[in-house]
Amino acid sequence: MALDNPQLVEFCNDELRQIADRMVALKIRVDAAYSEYLARELGTVINDGGSTNPVLDGSATDGRTVATGGDVFNLITLMTDFQTFMTSGRVDVLYKFQVNGNRVN
Repeated sequence: MALDNPQLVEFCNDELRQIADRMVALKIRVDAAYSEYLARELGTVINDGGSTNPVLDGSATDGRTVATGGDVFNLITLMTDFQTFMTSGRVDVLYKFQVNGNRVN
């Protein structure tokens, strides 16, 4: 028997499919940013400059939170955790619901 409950159909279309699209898009973006981080050897740049020092990205004058090199390391670690989570077979769950058809390996 097909599941044609209007509330379930609406939830799948308006929430789950959109969330799956965004999560796959985020994975693609995280993978690209991590590859760029490695290619530019930015970990070495941070270590050489001192990880407790602020990143001079204009945040001190425009009101954004000031980030340090250590904060960069923390976010990079979180990104690699996300990559590990997504490569543990979970991305296939997203592909099942995804609308826009972006695929990552």
